[in-house]
Amino acid sequence: MKWIKTFENHDSELLEKIEASERLLNSLGHYKDDLGYWHVGEDINIYLYFIHNGELVVKFWEVRGRLNLTGLGLTSLEGCPKSVNNLLLSNNNLINLIGSPDIVSGNFSCRNNNLDNIEGVSKEISGYLDLSGNNIRDLKSFNWINCDLIYTYNNPVHEIIESWINIKSERHELIEYFNDLNCIQGEKLIMERLVDFYEDTKLDIKYINFNEVKKHYKIIE
Repeated sequence: MKWIKTFENHDSELLEKIEASERLLNSLGHYKDDLGYWHVGEDINIYLYFIHNGELVVKFWEVRGRLNLTGLGLTSLEGCPKSVNNLLLSNNNLINLIGSPDIVSGNFSCRNNNLDNIEGVSKEISGYLDLSGNNIRDLKSFNWINCDLIYTYNNPVHEIIESWINIKSERHELIEYFNDLNCIQGEKLIMERLVDFYEDTKLDIKYINFNEVKKHYKIIE
């Protein structure tokens, strides 16, 4: 039957990608443990044949270097390592960060994806988190994020938070209070609550470009 042939072709393509990926990893001197996880001791670039239906066809445990997953059409982070030095995820189709490594000992870049939240982001990022070029509208998924700098350029929320999001010593408290006030409600920005936030925290609201904000939110006075 036709559907059986289609399934067999799909299964064959996946097996070929797994074999090609493992052949490359073996040739580079990396090893697979008894549970099927790969351990990589250096920088590694991932190629399109490592990807099937938006996911990695092999599973990594650790990458002691830079893991480059740029521009591969990823829709899931299934198979990503538990720890990595630097993680490059830019120019993919991710809608969340579920499956991220627990520990990124360097920088985490996920520019130009389809993120409207950062659910699943790594628990510990020693360097920066670059979220530029996504569709993040609020900070509801940002509570207790742990990193050095956060870049939010070309996101709807950027203008509203740019002046304070990288005050690292107060970031957790500022994010928590911003969310408690519920300043952003979907497409709406509640101006009275935003003013309260800036006044209560002694931050200066004059740095917000409201002409830019109006492109993304309906401002409720």
